[in-house]
Amino acid sequence: MLNIMIAVTPSAYACEGNETCDRQDVARKLSVQDVTNKAAEMGYEVRKVDTEDICNEVYAIGKDGARVEICMNSVTGAVVKIKKRS
Repeated sequence: MLNIMIAVTPSAYACEGNETCDRQDVARKLSVQDVTNKAAEMGYEVRKVDTEDICNEVYAIGKDGARVEICMNSVTGAVVKIKKRS
């Protein structure tokens, strides 16, 4: 009998499970344009912004051409985490 093992990994989003994203006032959220501008000021070419409850997931291209996912607090604009994507 042939046993095959399949490794399943959950999708890993930069903002997933981050407590920093759960502690702000949602009524004061930045607009998607403001989030895009903040990422652009940091040198990223923004491709897409997904709005989450409190944090936004910003999919962008870095100065070095690498694809990144930036978890950004959608109230303060603070970067919570940056994850390189393959």
